[in-house]
Amino acid sequence: MFSSIVFLCFFLPAVVLVHAALPQRLRNGFLLLASLVFYAWGDARYLPLFLLLAVINYACALGMGRWRRAGGALCALGVLVNAGALVYYKYAGLLLPFLTRTPALPLGISFYVFQSLSYLLDVRAERVKPERSLLRYTTYIMLFPQLIAGPIVRYSDVSEALRKRPLTPAHMEHGMMLFLIGLGSKVLLANRLGALFDALCAVAERGALGTASAVIAYGFQIYYDFAGYSLMAMGIGEMLGFAFPRNFHHPYAAASIRDFWHRWHITLGDWLRTYIYIPLGGSRRGTARTILNLLITWGLSGLWHGAGFNFLAWGLYFGLLLILEKYVWGNWLTRHRAVGHVYAFLTVMASWVLFAFGSMEEMGAFAAQLLEPALGENVLFLLACSALPLLLSAVFAVPRVCGGCAALLEKRPALRCAALLAVLVLCVMELLGAQYNPFLYFRF
Repeated sequence: MFSSIVFLCFFLPAVVLVHAALPQRLRNGFLLLASLVFYAWGDARYLPLFLLLAVINYACALGMGRWRRAGGALCALGVLVNAGALVYYKYAGLLLPFLTRTPALPLGISFYVFQSLSYLLDVRAERVKPERSLLRYTTYIMLFPQLIAGPIVRYSDVSEALRKRPLTPAHMEHGMMLFLIGLGSKVLLANRLGALFDALCAVAERGALGTASAVIAYGFQIYYDFAGYSLMAMGIGEMLGFAFPRNFHHPYAAASIRDFWHRWHITLGDWLRTYIYIPLGGSRRGTARTILNLLITWGLSGLWHGAGFNFLAWGLYFGLLLILEKYVWGNWLTRHRAVGHVYAFLTVMASWVLFAFGSMEEMGAFAAQLLEPALGENVLFLLACSALPLLLSAVFAVPRVCGGCAALLEKRPALRCAALLAVLVLCVMELLGAQYNPFLYFRF
């Protein structure tokens, strides 16, 4: 994990410094080696699988470039191999419930497969040329900053940097700033809110206040957890000379669900739109087909997040809301943006109940507490102890606040350095004594 002492104090500084000192021709080889060590540290069992898929994808793409008549068959072969690996390792238990033992989920396989598929399909559509260097391709697909949890980086995003990437002090400084902001989001906000969520769920009769607070805590935990990780990935990428795409843009400031999905996990939304929704026909084939395409796309989005019916329901929930916005109340929301902000925030927060619990019984028991007027024991105490991270989470979710802070720090370099150093010190102190440092998207 990026938010671990071993990574912060040893792995990352060593990789950045050695990479900067090496000549251009040796940087890809070094980064590939570092990425293999990074993945093996987390789960060495599946490193051969990832390398085998990389070789197959490289060969299929190269074949598509050389033998155009066989391009369709080679693309189909690559897609089937990657999708087959994902289905086997992630969905065997869901599709074959009679199995007594299901394979363990390889770390990051959902991101890895989607990124591999984007490469194959882009080569087939001639949006990019096939990479002729196996070293460059394997470095791209195994690049450790985005290997485990994204963002989903398309080959076109980094193809030039794989060949030549000058490193400047400005890139290093900006990359470190992004990394530290992401680290603070993860360690100082997401971890605290995750602990609050678990503590509130442990209260037997927490009542409406405790239950609503738990939902809000989980909603902000998953946001700052994943957005923080994405910022750290962008920061590491910039320190290594890569410009990764932005993955979050203040999603809780959205005025509709459509707006929310233009701000939340942006690279996943772009992937689904480019490789699923548009090839199905998008909105070009009439109302009935558009509705079906939306349901298929968002059902797949839910299943991509996890192999459970709760995740399928989560995806279809958003698909249904997008359909209603498109055909029923979307124009009204556009004219009444204040109502749209409240509507989007409440509907998104409600969705996290589907995301957090794996069975209808758990969801029902949790949601039933929203109807209980009684205030559970310790609820006010728990909320008081977490008042600061809750307040900061809400404040930093507002675009104007973040924009104002960024402008202030941009004008005052000394203040910026002091603030980032304080974040680093606080995070290290927190991690040295922390027993709670999860990452929710490792499950997906």
